[in-house]
Amino acid sequence: MASASSSTSIPLPPPSRSCTYHVFLSFRGKDTRTGFTGHLYAALNRKGITTYKDDQNLRKGDVISKELLKAIEESMFAVIVFSPDYASSSWCLDELQKIMECNNKVGQQIVPVFYDVEPCDVRHQIGTFHEAFKKHEQRYNREKIKRWRDALTEVAAHSGWTSKNQDEAVLVENIAQHIFEILIPKLPSSMKNLVGINSRVEQVITLIGLGLNDVRFIGIWGMGGIGKTTIARVVFETIRSRFEVTCFLADVREQCEKKDITDIQKQLLDQMNISSNAVYNKYEGRKIIQNSLRLKKVLLVVDDVNHEKQLEDLAGEQDWFGPGSRIIITTRDVEVLKGPEVHETYKVEGLVKSEALNLFCLKAFKQEEPTEGFLDLSEEVVKYSGGLPLALKVLGSYLYGRPTIAVWYSAIERIKKTSHSEIIDVLKISYEGLEDTEKDIFLDIACFFKGYEKNYVTEKLKRCGHDAEIGIDILINRSLITIDEYDDDDYYWLGMHDLLEEMGKQIVVQESPNDACNRSRLWCLEDLEFVLTQKEKTKAAHGIVLRKEYSETEVNQRDLSLSKMCQLKLLILDGVRAPILSDIPCTLKVFRWFSCPLKTLPLTDHQRYELVEIDLSCSEIVELWDGKKILEKLEHLDLSKCMQLKQTPDLSGAPNLKTLNLSACVELDYIHQSLAHHKRLVELDLSECGSLETLGDKLEMSSLEILNLTWCSSLRRLPDLSGAPNLKKLNLRECKMLDYIHPSLAHHKRLVELNLRGCDRLKTLGDKLEMSSLEKLYLEWCTSLRRLPDLSGAPNLKKLNLWKCKKLNYIHPSLAHHERIVELDLRECWSLETLGDKLEMSSLEKLDLSWCSSLRRLPEFGECMKQLWILILIRTGIEELPPTLGNLAGVSELNLSGCDKITGLLLSLGCFVGLKKLVLGGLPDKTDGLESLTVRADYDNCDSSSLSSLTLSSDIGSSREEATLSYDIVHLASLTELDLSQNWFLRVPISIHQLPRLTCLKLRGCSELEVLPELPSSLRKLDAQGCDSLDASNVDDVISKACCGFAESASQDREDFLQMLIPRKEIPAWFEHQEEDDGVSVSFPQNCTSIETIALALCFLIEIEEDADEKMLSVICNGKEFINESLDVFDGSDNLFIVCVKGYYFSKLLCQHNRFQLLYRDNDYLDIRVQRCGARWVTKQDVEGFKKTKSKTGKRKASLELNMDMIPHSSTSRNKMLVVAPPLYEQGEERATTAEGPIHHLASRKSSDPPPFASQFS
Repeated sequence: MASASSSTSIPLPPPSRSCTYHVFLSFRGKDTRTGFTGHLYAALNRKGITTYKDDQNLRKGDVISKELLKAIEESMFAVIVFSPDYASSSWCLDELQKIMECNNKVGQQIVPVFYDVEPCDVRHQIGTFHEAFKKHEQRYNREKIKRWRDALTEVAAHSGWTSKNQDEAVLVENIAQHIFEILIPKLPSSMKNLVGINSRVEQVITLIGLGLNDVRFIGIWGMGGIGKTTIARVVFETIRSRFEVTCFLADVREQCEKKDITDIQKQLLDQMNISSNAVYNKYEGRKIIQNSLRLKKVLLVVDDVNHEKQLEDLAGEQDWFGPGSRIIITTRDVEVLKGPEVHETYKVEGLVKSEALNLFCLKAFKQEEPTEGFLDLSEEVVKYSGGLPLALKVLGSYLYGRPTIAVWYSAIERIKKTSHSEIIDVLKISYEGLEDTEKDIFLDIACFFKGYEKNYVTEKLKRCGHDAEIGIDILINRSLITIDEYDDDDYYWLGMHDLLEEMGKQIVVQESPNDACNRSRLWCLEDLEFVLTQKEKTKAAHGIVLRKEYSETEVNQRDLSLSKMCQLKLLILDGVRAPILSDIPCTLKVFRWFSCPLKTLPLTDHQRYELVEIDLSCSEIVELWDGKKILEKLEHLDLSKCMQLKQTPDLSGAPNLKTLNLSACVELDYIHQSLAHHKRLVELDLSECGSLETLGDKLEMSSLEILNLTWCSSLRRLPDLSGAPNLKKLNLRECKMLDYIHPSLAHHKRLVELNLRGCDRLKTLGDKLEMSSLEKLYLEWCTSLRRLPDLSGAPNLKKLNLWKCKKLNYIHPSLAHHERIVELDLRECWSLETLGDKLEMSSLEKLDLSWCSSLRRLPEFGECMKQLWILILIRTGIEELPPTLGNLAGVSELNLSGCDKITGLLLSLGCFVGLKKLVLGGLPDKTDGLESLTVRADYDNCDSSSLSSLTLSSDIGSSREEATLSYDIVHLASLTELDLSQNWFLRVPISIHQLPRLTCLKLRGCSELEVLPELPSSLRKLDAQGCDSLDASNVDDVISKACCGFAESASQDREDFLQMLIPRKEIPAWFEHQEEDDGVSVSFPQNCTSIETIALALCFLIEIEEDADEKMLSVICNGKEFINESLDVFDGSDNLFIVCVKGYYFSKLLCQHNRFQLLYRDNDYLDIRVQRCGARWVTKQDVEGFKKTKSKTGKRKASLELNMDMIPHSSTSRNKMLVVAPPLYEQGEERATTAEGPIHHLASRKSSDPPPFASQFS
């Protein structure tokens, strides 16, 4: 690209507004219409770029036609071909003037092309341009001439293309490619290495017509395995950021075979964050999809469709979706795409030879080219594959690692002997190259486990005797299966191409085409019933999996005997809802029947079974089996949620059992004695067994590591655990009746985690815990616990939680010297009076003593406590702070709010170099005879810049005469949030406007506040609800200045907006466009360029009725969601809700004419009413005026003291939080000063005078 000016060529950003055309061509017809411009037009069209080129008949008369003006406005790009005679046409100059207006106003992209002219000719109007203007000056007025000249000068400053020293054909192609690359997003980095993908994705995106207003359905079709889904997925990931909501519906054909279409409709809605609860049938689903998406710009991929009805139910018609939406359909059957809704279709062809060879080599040689000597053989395989990506990958993987040409010849000859016309036969060659074990694993996945989680499948196959982990890896390497990860979770799912699945099932069918008795795997009930009706035994069947749901009426054989299947290893009957099983073959290894209707398992006495796993979760089992059954290989037994199970079976015949899951067996009330003496069991889950009262006297379970008794609400005693020496995790949470723990627990050496939360009746843990491995001890809500035992025998304890131990009144002294505890939670230990004399807990990071109302003093803090960074003392009964508080040098958060008995505060903030939050609200007032509370800060020795949150919501002053807030906070450079809510002061520090990072200012409930300060341009949120004394003219001034400050500082290219909530009964006159309605209509200024119009301010006068809770407000533009904001509102008042936005939102949603409304989401009660609306375009002139009137307050340093008498500390104070940063005094800003100079005293109110809008501590 050649630059037409001295500036470097800068790639244009991709446009984001929706238009009718991609490109508007401006040119001088007689110069270039049939030559250069004609060729450029054709090149653009070849790339799928929708281009407007006017008809000669439109250019008649002196006035440019409305059609041309409209076309310019509705185009993303304007390509201006400057030719020698361009300026002689008043039409061309009018077009150019309009183009520059669109460039400045809506960011239309300009591409100047200097064809046989120099850029300086255009910029300075010399040469032929000078001659043209001499003629124009005789005909047109000066203003018009000036506008034309200005447009030429401005456009010539843009980087462009020049024909000088360039081949015309190359220039045409370069320009078209340049625009194409801007329009077509770059591929995600994770997908760039897919062979042959770039060109195919570009072709599809070309058909999609990004940025145009129409709704388009695009079909992608081709044979199975050709890459349709891959192309659709890459297109989806590449362009999804340009749409409001997106959804990729994968495998629609397969899903329709397994489930109802309503499930897929729900999936579509869920992916787009739309409630699907009301989808009861497909007709309701259609209606909800249409109603939910018709105003949204949607990107939807419907993958692998095989019937028109699927489209009718998921993406019925174009009017289901909002302007600019794109629906992509992939299918094998092109007939599906012949409906009237489909705009374009794209047939996926096989890879060309070079691409196919590249892909094959990556699989066969792990490099992009063949190894020397293998080129001819590689090309032979590539030719045979016919460009089918799947075949290339499979055959390449099949040949990988074969070292010699002779071996390759043999393998290729083998390929040639198969049926060349059938893809499945090609794929089968790779299958036949597997070892027998990998073949079995492949067939099991193809017939039973496609789409299932990898670990689940691995476990099932391992229990059937396969080396599944290695086998699955081999199959992945041979391109026979894939691993998919969804939603960034930790689960990996087994994928397999449809052709490979079909091939696997066909291999099994071909084992015995006419007789299912001799097939190794059965997956249809009809085949199973046929086999079981035969008299002779069968050794063929290795696995049976029925996942499709079968009701009792669909099952012909009510009592199916599987004993004749003497080689059966895998039996899964999840889909069967009839009690069809009369026996179980002894060879079976894995048996799973989810929601099994049987009452007992048909096992035979004295028969030895090979079962490794039994899973009967959610079944109707009452008694698993009677007596002893020989199950020597059983390792996993899952009976969870068997609601009718009364007792555990005799497990003496299952000596190798490792895991037993009995969770949520709500009727279980008896544990067979064999369980308590099981020597191999590792994990026992009895959670939510609400009827279980006892586990016996002693557990002799030497291998047990995990015992879960959560919510065993009837359990009273914990048995002797000395016979379970390897126990690592014991969970007794919410065992409400538990009142006795056997002493053996206190001496358990390997226990790592003990959870006793919610054990209401538990009074003691013994005198000492000798638990050397214990790391976590949870005792929350143990409301009867009175003493914490000696913890010196638990040296590795890291987390101790005693929250709501309301009767706890004794802490053993060993806790104060524990060296490993990191987190100590003692919240709401109301009876606790002391923690000892001194804490020396070198690892402690967080200490929470909130609501310990009986705690009168804190211990001293040892010098070793450098790790403590959070100290929370909310509402404690402490009367003073220890002098050693200064040893806590690492503290970043200190909370003393509500400590209404404290008698002195000696605190040097200089020691807290990393302090970010200091909370002091609700301290006692001076009238109670308490000492003066002072916070001192020397800014020469203390860096307060780390403070990011400052809250002073604590009732400063008691009257208008005495209430003043005059702290200089300019030094708090990192402050982002300042909360001064619920105070009585008259004004706030003017230095607020000097805080460079302040984004949120809260003044809620400051009912005496008269004046709002000048706000910093960084501010994005102001909440002044309840400030009912504010001067109206001051409010109007602050609103206009805040919007101008935002317009000056905010980014143009990201989601950034200003919002304010201020009490006012009228919309300020500054908002020029006002309507007495729930919305306001505004248009882009006709005579104002986008450089001059830099922001849009909206104002809504809202009436908030009583009992209004937090609301989710939505600003709507032209019926589409514009801005969402959660808003916590006071009741019974009128407020202005102001929103100011910049260029990002212009390009995203705004049209020439726009209507804005304020909506809210509340299904129960309508308690916010919009009374009036206003709007104003914030211009460059507004900002310049704002800058001239900015206050010139300078920064300065000071060392000041904050006398805490300024903060009334009544016992009835209900403030949320008071964070006091090291304050700086600003002289002259206070209403009431005292003789103490920089120490400001504000008379405190009586406790009987709480401020309005007070809120509870949280």
